[in-house]
Order: sequence, then C-alpha cells, then structure tokens
Amino acid sequence: MYSKEEQAKIRLDIFHWLETKRDEHAGISKESLLNDYFYIGQHIPLMDRYRGIHNPKVFDETLSVASTLNSKYEDNETLEGMILYDYQATGEEYGNAKLRLAFERHTPIVYLLEITKGFYWPYVNVIAIGDDRSSRKFVLDFRNSDDPSRVFDSNLNALPSSEIQKQYSIQQTKRRVHQPAFRARVIKAYVEQCAICRLQHANLLDAAHILPDSHELGRPIVSNGLSLCKIHHAAYDSEIIGITPEFKVEVALDVLQEVDGPMLKHGIQEMHGSLIQLPKAKEEQPNPEFLEVRYRKFLERV
Repeated sequence: MYSKEEQAKIRLDIFHWLETKRDEHAGISKESLLNDYFYIGQHIPLMDRYRGIHNPKVFDETLSVASTLNSKYEDNETLEGMILYDYQATGEEYGNAKLRLAFERHTPIVYLLEITKGFYWPYVNVIAIGDDRSSRKFVLDFRNSDDPSRVFDSNLNALPSSEIQKQYSIQQTKRRVHQPAFRARVIKAYVEQCAICRLQHANLLDAAHILPDSHELGRPIVSNGLSLCKIHHAAYDSEIIGITPEFKVEVALDVLQEVDGPMLKHGIQEMHGSLIQLPKAKEEQPNPEFLEVRYRKFLERV
C-alpha cells in the first residue's frame, strides 16, 4: 500500500491524465479507462468493469464512480445542481465504505458520466459532501469544496447568503456539469469533425448551441448542437455565418464582398452555399425548427 502522500500524487496524476485524454477525443472509452493508465509502470484501472464504485487496491478511498446510460441507479440532481449518487446495492464494505471514507476525509474523486455507449466524460476533483444513510445516497459536489460563500447544514442543504446568489450558483453548477457532456455528445455525433469544414481535430472543436441556454428551448441536447471548429463557431455566434433549416451554409453578404487573407477566402467565403455534414442518427441531426429560429436572427444582421 502506498503512503498517503504517494496516494495523493497518484490521484493527481490520474486527474491530469484524464483531463488530457478527454480533451483529445471529447471523452474516453471504457476500454481505455480500464487498460491504458499506468503509474511508474504499474497498471491502475480507472473504473470498475462491473460496479459503479471503483476502489483500486492502491487507494484507501474510492477513486471513481460511474453513471451509465442504462444504469439501475437513480442518480439525480438536487436543486443546487449537485448529484445524488445511490449507494452500491451490494458489497457494503467493498464499495460504500471507501466512498464514505472519501466523504469523511474530503478526498476528491472522479465522476464518470457515460455520454454514448461505452464512452465516458470524466469530471475530476469531485467532492463527496454528504452521506445520507436514510435515503442511501451520497451527495457529490462539482464546485470548489472550500468556497467560502456557501455552508451546509446537517441535512446537507446548501445555504447561500441570498436568493440571487443561490440562483447564480445553481446555474453555474448545472452549466459546469452539463456543458462538457453536451460538448462530448455533439462532437461524437459528428464523428469528431467540424460540420462545416470537416476539420478532424477534436481539441479544436466546440459544441455550438443552435438556440442558447437563455432560450426556452435551448436545452443541452444533441439536436440543439452543431460540432464546429473554433473559427466557424465564432463566425456562427457572430452571425457571419448562418445555417438554413435545409442545412445550407450562408455567409453574410458584406463578408462575402470583403477582400482579406486566405483564412477569410478559404475558411469562410468558400463555405457559402455548401451543406453541413450531418450525424448518421436522425434523432441527433439539427432540429430544423431550432435552425429556423436561429436563421431568422442571422437574416436580421444581413
């Protein structure tokens, strides 16, 4: 067994490895999580093949918990945007006891959210802030655990100093939880390429909202997203580029008439009139009604 100091070093190294890998390919496969991490030559699986709670022998406390698409566990969010994670059904000493120890010691863990079949988005530095034995749930917090603006009572309820602060915290936390998974799902649906220019570097791709978060229909679902490279994402958000409900790219007239360098000519102007690349699954393709609403905004600029 490693010392406490060495365990902390390994845990931080795992966090860094996960952040690097997930950004390269908008998530990490289950097989990679199981097989690809080594610390000074020692293989350490980063999730359990069969259980939701993973407790490698090298750690005193839980390393990771996972929520799958078809999970039997009813994980859910609290009003504050935190996650309620169900106890492991069997093997109390093996599973729940080590996660309880992570809660007691404030040891950060990894939360693995399955975004597509066999593919996960890892959230690192997640803190278990509560252990509700009556409902058999742990409370997992995605915020900075030492945030001085928030305190917690004995019932694990957040007590912000004002209603405004509470609502801000809720929205910020939910955005922190949902946006990375939204990005990963969208980019995976488009086979890790820009829908407009077909660039295939996942670390240069964003999930652009068709309808923003502020819109009543602006939910973080794949049909409200487009996989766009950073240039085309910025152009789309600036109404330099519009996309019709028929999936055709249009460039604003004033921009079409500009004379500039090769980026404008080949990266923007030559995209005019082309069709975007679509996901294979019909349900993941852009919702034409969403595109229509957004396209009207583009026409206002034109």
